[in-house]
Amino acid sequence: MEVTDMVIRNKEYYTQFDKEMKSAKRVMDYHARQAERYKRIYQGTKGCSGLYGLLNKWAKRQNEYHYNKGVEIGIANMKWCLCEMIYLQNYIQNKGGES
Repeated sequence: MEVTDMVIRNKEYYTQFDKEMKSAKRVMDYHARQAERYKRIYQGTKGCSGLYGLLNKWAKRQNEYHYNKGVEIGIANMKWCLCEMIYLQNYIQNKGGES
């Protein structure tokens, strides 16, 4: 979900925001578990040759993929949350000046 200045931030918006954050957290958790899984396989087959050597290389690539995917999603969520916090801080400051 892309956030722009033209978005009306009401209860429905923040309900959707919460839903998106929970969904992204589930996806990040999935990638973290997969990265851990492939890390264990990589460490268990380290220094092996033959079929286990191929498994080692495959596990390393999969670990890197899941790690990078999880980090990418996490950074995007942090940016979105930061934008929301800045918006809400500005909103609160402007409301305080009107009273």
